[in-house]
Amino acid sequence: TGKKGGKAQLASNSWVNIHLSFLDFPKDIQTKIHTGELGFYAAYQLSRTPPDMWEKVLEVAQKERQRQIEREEKDEDKYLSDEKKALEAQTKAQAAEQELAKAQAVVDKDKEYLDTKSKAVHDTYEKSQDGSVDAKTRKAAHKVFVEATKEKEGAIAKLAASTKDLEKGKANQEKAAAVAAERKAMLAEARKASTGTKAAKTVTRGDISKAAKETGASDGL
Repeated sequence: TGKKGGKAQLASNSWVNIHLSFLDFPKDIQTKIHTGELGFYAAYQLSRTPPDMWEKVLEVAQKERQRQIEREEKDEDKYLSDEKKALEAQTKAQAAEQELAKAQAVVDKDKEYLDTKSKAVHDTYEKSQDGSVDAKTRKAAHKVFVEATKEKEGAIAKLAASTKDLEKGKANQEKAAAVAAERKAMLAEARKASTGTKAAKTVTRGDISKAAKETGASDGL
């Protein structure tokens, strides 16, 4: 009997006959049905093959089921590995982005410093050439002009160095972003292949059908 809507239902004759047919199986196969290693419909499919082929068909089906489990475990492992690599790549890309922003800030600051020194050079030069003031004042202004010129040259060199670091930062950021994008794509492919769950160990009807064909025991199926 079975239950439907909370009420006991009489089992159909075919359902009873199928269960009774399982008694024809040897003890080891009956045990596999009892423990769930061999599903109900898989057992029924097996019962339709020649009795002398039962053990062979089941053996092939179990091997196929194990291969399927291993394939899914491999796919799952690859997914987890790609997920880890994608996360690492994304972290590196974010770090490279931050370093690039810092390098840009340094360049902007160095440009501002150079502008200040360039203005100082211009202003002190103008003072050193001002004919409306005495020679002593012009001489003092010239001295300041010379110092300002040296500072400007230093600012130019500093800007060149920070600009070089910025270009390096851009290259690193672009490379990290490309790697992150590649890892993301690989993760998407791994996600398609992975079910996210492990395959059931129970031999299915499909496993039996495939094994029956492989062993030549599929006549009548």
